[in-house]
Amino acid sequence: MITIRHDKGVIKQKHLTAEGFLKVDAIFTRTGVFEYRNDDGTIRKELRHPDDVLKSDSLASMEMLPITFNHPKERVVDVENARKLQIGFTGQKINIDGENIKGTVVITDKDSINAIENEGIQELSLGYNVVLIKEDGDFKGQRFDYRQTEIKYNHLALVPKGRAGVSKLILDSVDAVQTETENKQDSNQQKEHNMTMVKKNLDGILYEGAPEIVNALDKATARADKAESDVSTLTKEVETLKANLDATKVKLDTAEKLIIPRRYKKQLNQD
Repeated sequence: MITIRHDKGVIKQKHLTAEGFLKVDAIFTRTGVFEYRNDDGTIRKELRHPDDVLKSDSLASMEMLPITFNHPKERVVDVENARKLQIGFTGQKINIDGENIKGTVVITDKDSINAIENEGIQELSLGYNVVLIKEDGDFKGQRFDYRQTEIKYNHLALVPKGRAGVSKLILDSVDAVQTETENKQDSNQQKEHNMTMVKKNLDGILYEGAPEIVNALDKATARADKAESDVSTLTKEVETLKANLDATKVKLDTAEKLIIPRRYKKQLNQD
C-alpha cells in the first residue's frame, strides 16, 4: 500500500543572504517509531528503521526538494504546480547526526521569509510517499505495528507551529501526520493544550494551532487583503485622473479652434 506521510521538522539556525533570501539549517526528520494520526482520529505506530530511512536513494530524494507554504491540497508538488507552490528549495547535502536527518533550506519568497521572521512560523514538515508493511515488533523499547519502506520524499512544507511543538494536520484517509508521543506525566498538560487549540482553514487544509499563532496568521492575511484593496483603490484613482486629463485635452483642442488668428484680430482692430 502506497501512502503519504507528513513528518515534523524544526528550524535551528537561520540567516539572510546578500540577496535577501533566508538560509536555514534544520532537522528534517529522524529514525525511530513515529505515531501518526489518521483522519478518523486513530493512531498508528510506524517504524522508520535506519535500514529504510538511510538508504542512499531515499536520502537522495531529499536533495533539492521544493519548499511550500503549508502542504499543498494537491498532495504532491510536480511540474504542473511547482511555479504556484514553491517558495524555496532544500540543499544538495543531507547530513546524518545520530537518529536525526539534517539539511539546509533556502527560502526565496518574501512573504514566507516574513512569516518565519515576524509571524512565528518556525516548523517544517516533510511530505513523502511510503510503502507500508504490516509488521508488529519492538524497536529500542517502543512498540510498532507497521514499517515504512521505499521512502521517497516529495516536498518540505513550512507550517504553523503549535504550542509545545505540536502541530496537527487533518487530512483525508490516505494521508496521516506525525503526532507527538505522549507519556503519562505529560498527559494532563497535553489535554490542557488540546482544549486551548483552535482550528484554522488554510487553502482547504484544516490545522489546529495555538490561538496566538492563528491570530498572527489572521493579522498577516488582513494586511495582505488591505494591501490588495489599496492597490485597487489607487488603480481606480489613476483611471479617473487619466479620464479627467483626456477631457481637459479635448476642451483645450476645442478652445484652440475658436481663437481668432492674430492677423485677423489685427485687421478687425484697424477697422
